[in-house]
Amino acid sequence: MTEPMKPSYWYCDACSRLLLHGEYRFNCTVCDNYDYCEQCITTVDPPHPHRMVLELAYGREETKECANVDMATAIRAAIAMYSDRHCMGIRDVDKENPSIYMDSYSWFTFKTIGNRSKNFGHGLRHIIEPRGYLAICAGNRPEWMITDFACIFQSMSDSGLSIHFMGDIEQAGFIKNGSSGFPKGAMISESAYRATFPRWCLPSSLERITLSYRPLAWAADRDAIITTFLCGGRTGFSTEDPSRLMDELALVRPTYFGGPPSIWNKIYTEFKISLALITAHCQPEAIADEEKRLLQQFSRLIPNRCKSIAMGGAMVSPVVFNFLKQCFTHCSVNESYGITECGSVAYNNLVENSLQYRLESVPEMGYTVEDEPFPRGELLTKTPQMFSGYINNPEETSAALTEDGFFRTGDIVELCASRNGQINIHVIDRKKNFFKLAQGQFISPEFLQNIYIQSPFVEQIYIHGDLLSDSVSAVIVPNQKYAQAYAIEHNLIDFNINNPHPELINAILQDLHSIGEKESLRKYEIP
Repeated sequence: MTEPMKPSYWYCDACSRLLLHGEYRFNCTVCDNYDYCEQCITTVDPPHPHRMVLELAYGREETKECANVDMATAIRAAIAMYSDRHCMGIRDVDKENPSIYMDSYSWFTFKTIGNRSKNFGHGLRHIIEPRGYLAICAGNRPEWMITDFACIFQSMSDSGLSIHFMGDIEQAGFIKNGSSGFPKGAMISESAYRATFPRWCLPSSLERITLSYRPLAWAADRDAIITTFLCGGRTGFSTEDPSRLMDELALVRPTYFGGPPSIWNKIYTEFKISLALITAHCQPEAIADEEKRLLQQFSRLIPNRCKSIAMGGAMVSPVVFNFLKQCFTHCSVNESYGITECGSVAYNNLVENSLQYRLESVPEMGYTVEDEPFPRGELLTKTPQMFSGYINNPEETSAALTEDGFFRTGDIVELCASRNGQINIHVIDRKKNFFKLAQGQFISPEFLQNIYIQSPFVEQIYIHGDLLSDSVSAVIVPNQKYAQAYAIEHNLIDFNINNPHPELINAILQDLHSIGEKESLRKYEIP
């Protein structure tokens, strides 16, 4: 007897028919949650004005609890629950010329990914002993995660680099760049790894879609893919060329997009340059309208389906953060703070419930737990996601952990009480990311760089200083578009960005001085 078809979560916005589970739908890339069935896409007159893309409709599955189980069991449960859903996708290429990328993605189902992982794992058993070690050297692609799952199924340990690997209890290793020195491999145990992910495989009408573009040897993207996987969502993989990232963001249209400050700084830089050029000859009363129009134009960089964006991985410029809130009004804009060694610490400055923490004074930098109005110091943490140590590096492990098992983050934070009594953590500095000037003043270069990025002349900036200097110096990569416009307006002949005119250099310095004075910086903090 044939099993009756189940309804899906979607209906056709043209004929109002409820789509069946497993049926294809055409989803609008501009309108929010707007779909046509396969029949209406060809018959509706006039056609829908926006681009429609082919996607899968699916319905409710049974709920399964994944608490107190190992990762292999949790992954198998997700494969069984969501077997016919789209799971992982890659960008299509031209059949005649594979170096040409198409404006579409092809998707593998959970069942396909599960079978490939299982089969590959069986093959690995013939060449690697149980509890053996394997290194993955590959770009972001389904095969990376298939290998990862195969290792988990067969109780092998895997890593993003070819290094001597961990002891019996370890399940995975993540590569930690660190602020100085050689990269370190953080060992993550099975129990710590499992604590990162949800207890339940929860069916939901809300889609969860991820774009994977950051190295999978880091914790952030790998964790995001597995969380999406356990929730029945899908992951599209980038082609690893940064110049194609925004195109692929528009093609995959993730429901959530997280990125380091470098991405958001780049968007902000493009905006401020465009605004400066547009308003250079505007009447003052027209500037507000031009800014509003430009914000609307830039807001399309984040697709309509994305409801949440986040920045993390480094200190965030308040100027850039406020710009994102102003620009991407269709998304919630969030700040994520997590560390490979101990997992998530805070989200939007609110401390995670599972976090144990304390502050330790750093008097040489002028930060103490007795500071007023708020205590400041290095953050020490302990969480259920704690790492077990650094691979083959007992010295660094010992330096990173206190005797009672707290991890020294190296982040200088300020603890503030919110209105509802919760504790807010604000990262204000890095313990290793400072230098002294000749008169003994401590300088935080990242803090100053996040201020000077406001200048339309600045594409990138590096703040430097040493014990022989009375004030900071700046190494600047000028924004070529704005510098060129300035040169034309001021008749600077023979413009060459690699050998700038003295008048252009003076204009850049004057702009930095104006910003420094506006932000109430001290004289030695201004280049």
